[in-house]
Amino acid sequence: MADLDGDGRADIVAANAGYAPSGGTGGSSVTVLRQTSSSPGQFTIAGVYPGTDPGSFIAIGDMNGDGRNDLVLENGPSVLIQSNSAPRTFLPVRTLR
Repeated sequence: MADLDGDGRADIVAANAGYAPSGGTGGSSVTVLRQTSSSPGQFTIAGVYPGTDPGSFIAIGDMNGDGRNDLVLENGPSVLIQSNSAPRTFLPVRTLR
């Protein structure tokens, strides 16, 4: 949980496992749930973004110094980032390592 849209309220980020009928991986996503000022304590889906497989770990922090919290995702041995480009808008995933 962290403020992802700059309104001072904590928002939620959830990693969603992908489903592949063949037993493989694929289709994972990251869901951002926004807490609105009109309904404190209630969350609405602000966006669903392509994730990573297995996509089971998420960290939140300002990774590029722009003052907005970004999402850091794990993908096996790789570390990926989804930059917060504007309130409730994330850029596509890019590999850091």
